[in-house]
Amino acid sequence: SHFVRCSLTGKETPVAVKLVELLDAMEDKFGKRGLILLSGYRTPKLNSRVPGAAKHSLHMLGWAADIKIPGYSSTKVKAYARKLKAGGVGYYPYKGFTHLDVGNPRYWMVSRPPRRHKPARKSQGRKTAAVRGRASPPKTVSKQGTVKRRS
Repeated sequence: SHFVRCSLTGKETPVAVKLVELLDAMEDKFGKRGLILLSGYRTPKLNSRVPGAAKHSLHMLGWAADIKIPGYSSTKVKAYARKLKAGGVGYYPYKGFTHLDVGNPRYWMVSRPPRRHKPARKSQGRKTAAVRGRASPPKTVSKQGTVKRRS
């Protein structure tokens, strides 16, 4: 029996034989230069620290691996893994890796996260009456739905 170890805690767990066979099939197809295992077994403690990780991730059972294969795009790796229909395939094109697991066959893609925008600068435009120290008259809404200022 083979074991995998959590990189945070050092705890070991048996790896699913089916996962070893899946990784072997991927390496047979693409791995002339090897296969890079980015994430394998995770304890719940490590899993809770991984941004975007599923609460009940199959990594916590030793059933999943995140991989890169040197010289091949994650697009090609994902396409081949889907053909095998051995389990779940997660495609992370902007991070350049593919998630493989031996759970139920399914597929998902995580696209690029939204860009972070710089906070809007404070407007240096016209000052309102309230800012200048004068209160604006209260507003009322007519039955027709138009806004009128009371003086």
